[in-house]
Amino acid sequence: MKTICNLFFVILLVMTLMIPQQTTGQNSGALRLGVAGVSHGHVWEVINRMDRGDFVVVGVAERDDQLRNKNGLTGKIEAGLFFVDLEEMLDQTRPEAVIVYESIYDHARVVEACAPRGIHVMVEKPLAVN
Repeated sequence: MKTICNLFFVILLVMTLMIPQQTTGQNSGALRLGVAGVSHGHVWEVINRMDRGDFVVVGVAERDDQLRNKNGLTGKIEAGLFFVDLEEMLDQTRPEAVIVYESIYDHARVVEACAPRGIHVMVEKPLAVN
């Protein structure tokens, strides 16, 4: 029984050490992240983690002129990475994933733009408006 427990522990340890390599896949670089909207307060989650190096913000799509020109990401990324049009941002910057900080009424629009391009999308609850 002790041998089986030791074997189980070794297998678990090996699997745990392999997980970070498996989750990064062939591309071991930082995740290319797009941001859809900056109106939601949780955009600070991105801002606070930018220096960690596990992702890089490659583009921000925001339709509101005031929010696009003055938000928590202004000054942290190049001005040329801010877009009015989501689809333009997706096509020009080619993010691997998009995080949505827009109204829940816009979640479906963002997913409909990203899904055909094979771009992963993270939205905060609620996932539906009705």
